[in-house]
Amino acid sequence: MIGFDVMRCRLFGNKSLFTEKEQPMKDKTEKPIKVLLWCCMDEYDAYIERLRWLEAEGSISIVGITGRVIPSWRRLDGYPVIKAERAIHKDYELIIILTFMHEKEEIESCIKYSRAPRDRIIPGRLLYLYGFDLKRYLRLRKEGLSTFANFCWSGFLCKSLAIEHRSPTKNLFFIDPEYLRFLSNLSYYLTECDPVFECWQKGGYEGQPHYPLLRVGDIHLFCNHSDDPDAEIEKWKRRRDRVNFNNMLFEFTSEDPKYVHEFLNLKLPGRKLCMTSVETGHPDAVLVRAAPGTNFLDTVHKGVLGYLPYLSLLDLALGDRPFVRSRF
Repeated sequence: MIGFDVMRCRLFGNKSLFTEKEQPMKDKTEKPIKVLLWCCMDEYDAYIERLRWLEAEGSISIVGITGRVIPSWRRLDGYPVIKAERAIHKDYELIIILTFMHEKEEIESCIKYSRAPRDRIIPGRLLYLYGFDLKRYLRLRKEGLSTFANFCWSGFLCKSLAIEHRSPTKNLFFIDPEYLRFLSNLSYYLTECDPVFECWQKGGYEGQPHYPLLRVGDIHLFCNHSDDPDAEIEKWKRRRDRVNFNNMLFEFTSEDPKYVHEFLNLKLPGRKLCMTSVETGHPDAVLVRAAPGTNFLDTVHKGVLGYLPYLSLLDLALGDRPFVRSRF
């Protein structure tokens, strides 16, 4: 079991598989990825040094700079400056969107003006994730991970990694025993049951007066981010059709020892991860201790959102251990 202690601001667990001198070398025969930079010029400086480092180590080759609004220069930092509508003719493999503040808008602009396919665009903020490696990240996108969780964890992971959410367990929560029953008979609940509206629940996300409670067979779905049961039913059906049964990650967040141990003993068709305050000694459990006065669930979610960087999200999604950071 490995864990994170907010009080002492440190990580503890098994030492990294590699020491600094033993870090695996990059394959020098691999060709660098040809990258086109789509810029918001007022945020360009926040990225360029990190991109130059990737270029120096041979991971990428920057073929040009473009964007919706770009300077009239022919070159910038040695790279050709290209009008957005001409980017379609540029030889590139990937476009990196260099903005923190306007990510969604700039991605849409990039698709509109340069006609770039969505699967060849990634947000530049990923470069700041702990342990980020571009080629491993592209492998993750290609493999198509499906993540399941009993709270919003899976949606947060997909958001942080900018990958498609290929599971219906997004923006909702389960009660512990029903989630474990759902996982124990996953195929039945995903293929033989359709969700139906059962009733309204009081309260909701960010002050909503009520939210819909759906039922799938004998399992309840608490859609606390919504006020539209029909929309949630449609989302569940659409997302369940995207599930990749060959690459699944099952996450469980709980402080109840009974259900934590039950989850860790389940035989599931994919990788398992339990975020818990219960000490189990199990290799699939991450011990999370929140500081006094803070919420355990918030601490777990801040980890997967990157606000408390005790996890390497890319290692976690790929199943590469150790995914919990260790400091010695």
